[in-house]
Amino acid sequence: MEMRLSNTNQNFDRKLADYKIGVEASRPSVCKSNSSAMAGKLILALALVLLAASSASARRAHANDYVNAYYSRQKVMEFCFGRQFVRDENTKISAARASCRNQPTRATLVEPKSKTTFEFKHTDEHLQEKPYFTQEMVRYLSERALAKTSNLTCVLRELGYMDENDHLNYDHLIAEINAFSGGDAEFKSDLITSVNGCKDMANCLPLTKIAFPLTPALMRWSNFSKCHVGGVYQACIKKDLREHAGEFELDGLGNFLSDSSDSEKMYGVIWARTVLDQGSDFLW
Repeated sequence: MEMRLSNTNQNFDRKLADYKIGVEASRPSVCKSNSSAMAGKLILALALVLLAASSASARRAHANDYVNAYYSRQKVMEFCFGRQFVRDENTKISAARASCRNQPTRATLVEPKSKTTFEFKHTDEHLQEKPYFTQEMVRYLSERALAKTSNLTCVLRELGYMDENDHLNYDHLIAEINAFSGGDAEFKSDLITSVNGCKDMANCLPLTKIAFPLTPALMRWSNFSKCHVGGVYQACIKKDLREHAGEFELDGLGNFLSDSSDSEKMYGVIWARTVLDQGSDFLW
């Protein structure tokens, strides 16, 4: 009896398998192609979801890097110049921004003939527009760039770093350094050397070949400020090293850097220790 049931089940399973094969073979090819197309769309949708998630993760990582860099810079400046000085400087900058926010836009770029009320919002329908950069969007972007650059030049003028003709006021920067009550004479000398060196570098820029929608004055300020930030960091490091000079036995240098000051020698030792730990390709 059990043997008979077993044979019956095996025959039924065999017939069911044959039926499935027959149905699959008789199914129209269009159904197969539709299934493939649907699978392709599902894979594409999954890829887009993963791409969006990756993009969001990258934005969060970028935001974290920005916060970390900003906080680190603030702490270095507080340690170097003093907490109260940094707070006073931040207050001055905030006041300058608030003052410029209420002032009319200054034509630092070519100003559009008429204002637009267009507000760009990303939508799926916008992706279907031809051309993508419509007249309204181009005007919107140009007005935003105009407002941004005008506000920046206004803030620099309010702080005394740029005159009414948009020329950088290096003498004002040097006067602020000399008026700083903290730090020793070498610290101030290093800061002034940074201002003069970065001034020479910025003034050598071929401003007639600018490939950005900025004025020559803003391009000059951008390059000067990036250079000077590095000079300020170097001056702060040397200031800190002088306070810990007992950690260095500079006699080990022999005649190397013999024309340099002790703080420059200590900075050279720190520089060598740092870059040599990065391997042999630190210069490029």
